[in-house]
Amino acid sequence: MSLYEALVLVAMVGVGGFAWHLYRKDATADPETQQKRAATSQSMFGRDRGKPDGKS
Repeated sequence: MSLYEALVLVAMVGVGGFAWHLYRKDATADPETQQKRAATSQSMFGRDRGKPDGKS
């Protein structure tokens, strides 16, 4: 295995581990916490799609 292959493997494992961490963080939250997040959720970019210009 070359150095580049090893670096790519390490990077892929790191990204996969981070994705797994984020998934488990959301999946293991109790239902009350999930409902609270959904009730207060906002657009990722802070846009209000109800307004024609898209500004808040």
